[in-house]
Amino acid sequence: TTAIAESMGAQPAIEITDGYPCLYNQPEKAEQAIGILKTEFGEKQVIRLGRRMTTEDFARYSQLLPATFIRLGPAGKLHTPEFFPDLTALETGIRTLCSLILNND
Repeated sequence: TTAIAESMGAQPAIEITDGYPCLYNQPEKAEQAIGILKTEFGEKQVIRLGRRMTTEDFARYSQLLPATFIRLGPAGKLHTPEFFPDLTALETGIRTLCSLILNND
C-alpha cells in the first residue's frame, strides 16, 4: 500500500510492469538435446529436471524459435559468498554447447 510513503509526506507511484514470460521447452527439442548429451556424456550424467516455474530471459527466444533450456552447473551453495565453482564445469559447458551445435537438425 501507499500508507507508509503518505505518512512521511511522499506521493508514491506504483507501476507494475510485465516481466519475462514463462519458459517453455519445446518437447521435440528437449528430447533431441537429451539424446545428444547422453551420447556425449553418458546416461547417468544427464538428469531430466521436473517441471518448474522458471522465468528467464531465454524465454523470449523460445517464443520466436523452437528451443529448449538446459541447466549446467556445479553443485554447491549458489548465490552465496561461499560459492566456488568446480572449474572443470567450464570444459563440460564447452563440450555441451559444441555437441548441441554440431548435432542439431
